Amino acid sequence: MGVGALLVAFLGIGMVARGLNLGGAPAVFARTTAPAAAPARPRPAGGPAVATIRDGVQYVETTLQPSRYEPIVVQAGVPLRWTVTATAAAITGCNSPMTVPAWGIQKRLVPGANLIEFVPRAVGDVRYTCWMGMITSVIRVVPSLADAGSAAGGR
Repeated sequence: MGVGALLVAFLGIGMVARGLNLGGAPAVFARTTAPAAAPARPRPAGGPAVATIRDGVQYVETTLQPSRYEPIVVQAGVPLRWTVTATAAAITGCNSPMTVPAWGIQKRLVPGANLIEFVPRAVGDVRYTCWMGMITSVIRVVPSLADAGSAAGGR
């Protein structure tokens, strides 16, 4: 009975952590990928994707992985066109749809290019997650992409 109680407690902690992810709060037990440092373009494997601005619109591209999302760095106040490229093999029951709870964005991913458009307003880190709150990553919103090298370095 003691082992059963421990198992129930462990599962409860996991569900609370997932609920926090879905609410946009950072959770301790989630698999997350935060930007470690803004890379020079092209970026090294595992580094954040840093947006580029052309004609008043910023563009960033990421590739869906079955068990993780890529972190991105974008500029506040500039319309964003974020393309998430997915293969049929990469899409799982967990990673689609992808949600940005703080901004009310939800996107069901399909094979091919998936376009997500919005204007990131406030500077800071915004978590995005799968619909279950298990896979998470970060959108780092910076005041200027010119300063993205130092701003993407983390806290």
